[in-house]
Amino acid sequence: MTAEVSTYSREYILGRIQSLTGLWFVLFLCEHLFTNSQVALFFADDQMWFVRSVNFLHSLPYLQVIEIVLLGVPILFHAVLGIRIAITGKSIYASGDGTKPIIKSGRNRAFRWQKITAFILLIGIIAHVVNMRFMHYPTTTSYGSTHYYFTKVPIFSKLYSLSERLNVTLYSKVDLANVGTELKKVQAKIFELNKKEKQLYIEEEKYGAYMDEMNHLQKLLGSYKKKAALYQGLSDYQLNSDQVVVVADNTGTLMLINVASCFRSSINCILYTIFVASAAFHAFNGLGAAAMSWGILIRKSAQIKWFSICIGLMLLIGALGLMAIWGSYIYHYI
Repeated sequence: MTAEVSTYSREYILGRIQSLTGLWFVLFLCEHLFTNSQVALFFADDQMWFVRSVNFLHSLPYLQVIEIVLLGVPILFHAVLGIRIAITGKSIYASGDGTKPIIKSGRNRAFRWQKITAFILLIGIIAHVVNMRFMHYPTTTSYGSTHYYFTKVPIFSKLYSLSERLNVTLYSKVDLANVGTELKKVQAKIFELNKKEKQLYIEEEKYGAYMDEMNHLQKLLGSYKKKAALYQGLSDYQLNSDQVVVVADNTGTLMLINVASCFRSSINCILYTIFVASAAFHAFNGLGAAAMSWGILIRKSAQIKWFSICIGLMLLIGALGLMAIWGSYIYHYI
């Protein structure tokens, strides 16, 4: 009896934690898809809300810690426990193979789709994080307060007009061929200027001329070090003839270009549509069910109203995600 109570308590606690991490996923999904929907606004009327939103998020201190602790760990826990429930959860199904529901109702069908979307999300989240957070995430180099951000994208028809609107610089394979030589020249010049700077410190008897020359020298030195930072960042890339490196002074601009590059493909758009639709359904169907599992809504009429609200939110948030996908796709063909 004690073992049964202990097992029940453990399962109950894990279920409550899984439900709470699901609520956290709902909040993150709302923020993420709202931010991404602003991509369509940029392509439509040149607004910069998406760029500013992304730059604000990337200006937060300890961003990587925040991503791991507040996003990675809760979503991982929810995913692991959710997959376990999806595999073993057959409580509303008849005995046997568990494929036929005891009662054919909308909630049974929703439970089945909750399981299906769980597996879609597992694959989709992994692919999305690998694609956007690792494979195409901007790199950076800096000197002082000057920062250069880099990303590699394939050349597409609207890239050059988009780069003019965003005030970014494109480097082709031909341009990068000269980067190594230019970097060596700049580094040699920095060595020469550093040597001259040391000599000027020694010649203190020429104080008046020394100050003017030192100020001029330090401006030159700063200029060459900025160039060195730029060339150093560019030298890390290897390009094919159909690719370019995009250089900007902020992360948000490059993320916008990455989105435009990703969604020029109809296949990517279809896959992301399935991903977003699955995320919206899974999040808000789970939110609707949580109100009952926590005992917040007991009356049948209240449950029906709550699920109606959740369906409305599901459609709204899903539509925001689709705006980013298909707004970007349409941009390439208008």
